[in-house]
Amino acid sequence: MNSVANLIPYLPPSLSALITSLSTALKQSLCEVRLRRDLPLSFSTYGETFFLSSSGKRCRVNEAMRSTQYDMEFLLGNLCEGSVYRHMSTMREGYLITKEGIRAGICGEGIYKEGILSAMGDCYSVNLRLPHDIPGIADSLLGFFSQPRSVLIISPPGVGKTTLLRDFTLRVSAGDAGRPLRVALVDERREILPPGSPCFCRGGLIDLLSGYAKADGMEIATRTLSPELIVCDEIGSQEDISAILAVQNSGVPLVATAHGSSYAELLRRPPMKTLLDYKVFSMIFILSKENGALKTTCQEVAV
Repeated sequence: MNSVANLIPYLPPSLSALITSLSTALKQSLCEVRLRRDLPLSFSTYGETFFLSSSGKRCRVNEAMRSTQYDMEFLLGNLCEGSVYRHMSTMREGYLITKEGIRAGICGEGIYKEGILSAMGDCYSVNLRLPHDIPGIADSLLGFFSQPRSVLIISPPGVGKTTLLRDFTLRVSAGDAGRPLRVALVDERREILPPGSPCFCRGGLIDLLSGYAKADGMEIATRTLSPELIVCDEIGSQEDISAILAVQNSGVPLVATAHGSSYAELLRRPPMKTLLDYKVFSMIFILSKENGALKTTCQEVAV
């Protein structure tokens, strides 16, 4: 999955040239590129955030290359494929997704109509999150999967939940935890396994429901696909919780992700507390970063 190569065509010329000039190792480690109008560009790997001058050299923040209004308009036009109106529904929710699975977090001027957020005006900031395929990152989770079970993967934003979930889905469907499992992947935002992604060939028995709302995708999967495991990303809304409880009644295990840093934190959020009270998940798999390296902690849930 060459995320940087997929990103380059969307970028304004000055930023495209800057990123192209980076070393191969640095390009491969990039996980975020942030443009803020009239402010310094920033680049993040999983271990650090850094700045570049217009000549491509690392520098202090006050010496960094800055994004212009032209840059923002150029980027947004490409991300929207020339039609902002057609993508306004996801922009209202703060993001855009490219066909390659690159997620762009969008913020700017909110426009309200009768108290409801109806559109976004000027764009002030874009956070480009690059998907990564890291074979082996799910090793620690696969070790618990001699039999299918329901697991919730949690971490703060940007730690690597989706990257781990991607590797897990590919490998559990191919039999790396034992026999291959029939996996129904509900990829609402098309970023776990974008259709046509090169890493897809590592998978096995995957039925991909791309772009489906999680509630719809899980209902279709249990009704028509006879899955042995359902996988989805970033649960948390009341609609998600209702759909998950329905899946639980079907007896199909679920592996999902959510934002959070501890079991105690999940209990303070009413929708997540509902799932925990119903003992939907037999294990909470907690991701964190320690000195730039991924750290995993497992917490079994008493039934």
